[in-house]
Amino acid sequence: MNGIISIREFYFDNAYLGGSALTSVWSLDTINDLRARVRARQTYFNYDSSFVYQALDAHGKKAVSSRRGLVIGSEKPWLEVFLLEYGADHVTTLEFGAIISQHPQIRTFTPANFTAAFLQGQIEPFDFLFTYSSIEHDGLGRYGDVLNPSGDLETMARMLSVVKPGGYAFVGIPCCFDALDWNAHRTYGHRRLAMLFAGWRVVGVFPANALNQSRKPKLRVRQLGSVFQPVWVLQNVMGCVEQKLLGTIAGIFKE
Repeated sequence: MNGIISIREFYFDNAYLGGSALTSVWSLDTINDLRARVRARQTYFNYDSSFVYQALDAHGKKAVSSRRGLVIGSEKPWLEVFLLEYGADHVTTLEFGAIISQHPQIRTFTPANFTAAFLQGQIEPFDFLFTYSSIEHDGLGRYGDVLNPSGDLETMARMLSVVKPGGYAFVGIPCCFDALDWNAHRTYGHRRLAMLFAGWRVVGVFPANALNQSRKPKLRVRQLGSVFQPVWVLQNVMGCVEQKLLGTIAGIFKE
């Protein structure tokens, strides 16, 4: 971003693009066990999932129930079971590594296979997408992907075609100041969030006081590996008649 954000080295080599995912087989037993944990309102899966519960409690009935969804980036099926428990009809997962799903309501793709199937009309646009701790890695090469400084921005822009007009996106990313820990992840403040959410209407953020929390001094002292990841709820307004819905984060995010 032309030198206007801070950069530190925090390097990983987790490359497995084109190979198998870390958990390459999602068994029925695994998925059923995880679903039971969601029903019990347990809060730790891959991450502290309290913000996921909050977002889905508020918007799951309208955005997820009886609908088809896409999950971007999922080494284990924790997000998928949340969505099934909140009533999703079917979930498709897009992940760098190959995954075999044994559950009839979960289908998996690698990026190359997904792109080919979508362009050939074999995958219809989705009603919603959910991604948590994934987008911020795109284009940094950590997982074997091609280096691309705009990789995250391009992913969100492509999702405007993948999600139906009026559909929703649930996005959990490090927040809420602009920074790059190379090549671990990006952290998003008002500058890059405005770019990332271009074309999307910001419906809300969970927790509701996330932006206030981000200004606390203890969260401004960035510890390597320590991130605060609220869940943003967005709506795809591209192609919608009610263009007045189109908004930016400028009105709710100020530093």
